[in-house]
Amino acid sequence: MNKERLDKILEEHKKWWETDGREGKQADLRGADLREADLRGAYLRSADLSGANLVDADLRNAELSHAILRYTDLMAADLRDARLVCADMRGTDLMFADLRNAELSNASLMFANLRRTDLRHANLFGASLYHADLCRAGLTGTKLTAADLRGADLSGVTTEGDVTL
Repeated sequence: MNKERLDKILEEHKKWWETDGREGKQADLRGADLREADLRGAYLRSADLSGANLVDADLRNAELSHAILRYTDLMAADLRDARLVCADMRGTDLMFADLRNAELSNASLMFANLRRTDLRHANLFGASLYHADLCRAGLTGTKLTAADLRGADLSGVTTEGDVTL
């Protein structure tokens, strides 16, 4: 997807959100090819990015709360300081992604691939990590209070310092 088209979609989406749907249009980026896209600070609250390819995308400080990210490929994406509160990330591939200081409270990460993901100081309060693969993920300082870790693979995780459970 070219930058001009993406910028227009983002502009319309923000207008849609700010006017409670009276103006603009909700972003529908299902299956979009957004590899290596620069989405720093993008406002994608409640957007549908299901099945999108966001490999190596820069999503630092992006607002993705309540977004639908089911089966999205976010491998090696930069999501530092991103807001993903209540995001639907079931089956998402986040292998090698950087989620340091990300806000993921109450997010659904069931069956997600979080292998070698950097989650240092992320907030996963109340998140569902049911059967998620967290093998060798960095969890130093991560808040996991009330998170559902049933069936999650936590083998080899790094937890230097505090991890709040």
